[in-house]
Amino acid sequence: MKCLTNKIRVLLVVILTTLSLVVIAQKQVTDRGNGTYYFVDRPSVEALTEYIKLEIVKEANEFWILTSIYEDRPNLLNLKRHALFSVMIDGSYLPWSVLPSSLTVGIFFTDGTTIGRLSGDIESTLNNIQSIFSNEQLKLHSVDPATLAEFFSPFICKSPNCSTKVISHESQLFKRDYTISYPRDKLGLIRDLQVMLYVVNMESLYKDKILLQSLIEYSLRRVDYAIWDKMISAESAEQYKADLIALGNGETIIDENPTLPYEITPPSLNQAENGDWILEFITLSGWMHETNTLTLQRITISSEFEITLEQELITDTVYAQMPEIMY
Repeated sequence: MKCLTNKIRVLLVVILTTLSLVVIAQKQVTDRGNGTYYFVDRPSVEALTEYIKLEIVKEANEFWILTSIYEDRPNLLNLKRHALFSVMIDGSYLPWSVLPSSLTVGIFFTDGTTIGRLSGDIESTLNNIQSIFSNEQLKLHSVDPATLAEFFSPFICKSPNCSTKVISHESQLFKRDYTISYPRDKLGLIRDLQVMLYVVNMESLYKDKILLQSLIEYSLRRVDYAIWDKMISAESAEQYKADLIALGNGETIIDENPTLPYEITPPSLNQAENGDWILEFITLSGWMHETNTLTLQRITISSEFEITLEQELITDTVYAQMPEIMY
């Protein structure tokens, strides 16, 4: 009886120890990367260094140093077989520059064995995302459209150091120190005048009444020409002239509740008759802080997870003026 009791005690200790190790291991997985909750470990420094050297840098004599690996990519799609992470190197080989410095950053992924890149050209990046989705057998019917849009947003801008933000509501466009292009400004006259006042120095320009008056008169003549050319109606021209004169007098002409000349719709994900899933969302993008381009993104995902991207420009002049930031 005593022998049996000891065996039970040993068995309980083994079970409790095993459970503790499982909890610790799970905690280590879920706690890594400030809440990214990945279940696959990132590669070793040695493996990643070798991958970058062979697949990205390629030139044996080129100078570069791997400076850090960090997990700032949230696991938005609850991936079980892959982990996304960012890498910083000293060298100009990755798409996002850390200004002002020679450091660059890129996004990579791993399945625990191999390493891939998600910050190359758009075509290869979408091919790698296809591979991830296929290996995960992602259930698109249960994915939130806004979440899927956020996942794709870093990978669909073509220019280096591109900032991309998913826009679900027009209120997201109104930012401090950014002046929205005036909704009624169909001719771009007010935008041009605002930019001129901003660049030339508004205070000194307002003091120079003769120069300011000549700018206003020039804009008013353009309005008259637009009426003659039937670009705008006589009714809207009167409001146009009033706005220009008000701006010349130093008055604020921005509506408190402006109506934008385009419609902002939240991300949507719908299944077509052929089984393809179509994700549509709007992004605001541009170089660093100069995000002035509004684009409708349309991503089609087939039943085999083949991905195609279509981009439709909405406007490339969201703002009449933006803050000047030196990097």
